[in-house]
Amino acid sequence: MDVYEQYPEIPLDKYDGLLEALETHLFTTADILTLGSSDLCRITGRSRAEIESFYRDIREAQSTRAQKLLGSGRRSLDRLVKEESSNWFTTGDSTFDALLGGGIRTGCITELVGESASGKSNLLIQLALTVQLPTECRGLNKNAIYLSTESGLETRRMKQMLESPLLAGKPCSSDGILAYNCDSQDELEHMIRFQVPLAIAEYNVGVIIVDSIAAHLRAEYGQSGAMLSKRTQSIAMRLAKLAMDKNIAVVAANQVTDRFTSNLQPSSLIQNPLARDHQARWYTGWSNSPAYNDYYRGRSHNMNRNPSLGLVWANFVSVRIALKRRSDFRTLNLVFSPYNRPGTVEFEIVAQGVRALQFGNDDETATNRITTDDFMI
Repeated sequence: MDVYEQYPEIPLDKYDGLLEALETHLFTTADILTLGSSDLCRITGRSRAEIESFYRDIREAQSTRAQKLLGSGRRSLDRLVKEESSNWFTTGDSTFDALLGGGIRTGCITELVGESASGKSNLLIQLALTVQLPTECRGLNKNAIYLSTESGLETRRMKQMLESPLLAGKPCSSDGILAYNCDSQDELEHMIRFQVPLAIAEYNVGVIIVDSIAAHLRAEYGQSGAMLSKRTQSIAMRLAKLAMDKNIAVVAANQVTDRFTSNLQPSSLIQNPLARDHQARWYTGWSNSPAYNDYYRGRSHNMNRNPSLGLVWANFVSVRIALKRRSDFRTLNLVFSPYNRPGTVEFEIVAQGVRALQFGNDDETATNRITTDDFMI
């Protein structure tokens, strides 16, 4: 009888006579659970007290199993929530975090793309500090590797950010940033291939920052499309592998190039969805869509831009963030991400860091605003 296998925790020796009668009448566990005590009394000829005691033991066994499963499920859920929270760290602004689906994600490549002085390096420096925050402050309590290809790490700017309310009094400092200047593409690739893995193993690293990924590639291989693609793929693969294998975040700044569009009108683009100008809006961050044009109308925004390094690089990027600036008007645009839908936030650069504005607020009297003349970052 399968009741022996279904409920081994029940002291079945108490019910030898009852179980023998059930076996004689070919009862299964399903029959026992579906029939009432009156039916069992009538069929087996056993006393009602014995049968009701048997049912009580079965109910207690089922209840105990359910509690164990529920407790196991809760522990699993708590563990998943804890593990998931350890896969993100804050940008330093709750509005940015909400737009990105939680902040900066580990295990993948996040790209900050924009023109010069759009705020990329300011945000990168901020990320190098926020990753050091304790976990209760939505940091990772880890260090950062900062690879510079254009200029060194702006320590003066970092010192200002450390005085912000978010970072002041927290265990965040320049000691938690391993900064390297890479003067050539070969030196950058050597760092990523050999030095960075050693630093990750020794210094509890949570994020690798590259500022910027395209500087040497465009300068050294810009005239050779095949070689540019080959070197771009090589460095992108290494960064992606480090991110996934070590579960760390990789955040890379990227430059933009001019985009030469065709003479197709918007109506033609709609009729021809295979046109590159039509598809570009979904992955470049610079679009010709009506909604995009309405938002930037009157703001002197140049829409003819493309992220550098093309699709060879973009195929390795999980999250693309476009930073745009005209005069004192700045936006942070989530172009694509598996963690949230695209969106736009206006922001400003102040002494304490990069901060989101109320949408549509172009107030130029904001306190502590830093202009391009102060920091060409």
